[in-house]
Amino acid sequence: MLSYLSTIPGLMRTDADAGDETPFAAHREGELSIPEGTERVLLVLSAAGFGTPVERAARNPELYCKRSGLTLQDPVTPEAENAVLFAEDIPADTVLVTGVTDEKTRAAALSLAELLHESFPMVRILSVDFGGEAPAWELL
Repeated sequence: MLSYLSTIPGLMRTDADAGDETPFAAHREGELSIPEGTERVLLVLSAAGFGTPVERAARNPELYCKRSGLTLQDPVTPEAENAVLFAEDIPADTVLVTGVTDEKTRAAALSLAELLHESFPMVRILSVDFGGEAPAWELL
C-alpha cells in the first residue's frame, strides 16, 4: 500500500526511519531534501515506537534527544515526537501514523495527532492498522 502512494504524481513520501527500521528520526542538515515541484509531502511514522527508549527507537538518537529534550534512555513520547517534528519543520501536509495495533498505540497516535493539530493546524493525520484482513484507516 505504501509503495502505491509513491506512484502518485506530485507526492513525496518521507519515512521517519529513512529505511533503517527505526520508527522515528531526527534528520541531520541536508539529510531530508524535498525535490522542487513536489506538491504534497506525506510523512510516515510508526506509533509502535512510542514507549521505546530513544537509543532504540530513533535514527540519529543524540540529535533526537537534543531536539526533544529526552535522554537516550527515556521512552519516546508523543510530546517528544511533536517537538522533533516542529524543530525540523518538515513541510508535510499529511502525516500517516502506522503501527496502531492496540489501544496503547492508538492512544499515543491520538495524543500525537492532538499535538500536531496545535503545531500544524492544516496537517491531516491518518492512522492505519495493517494487522487485520484489510487496512483499517482512521482520520485523527
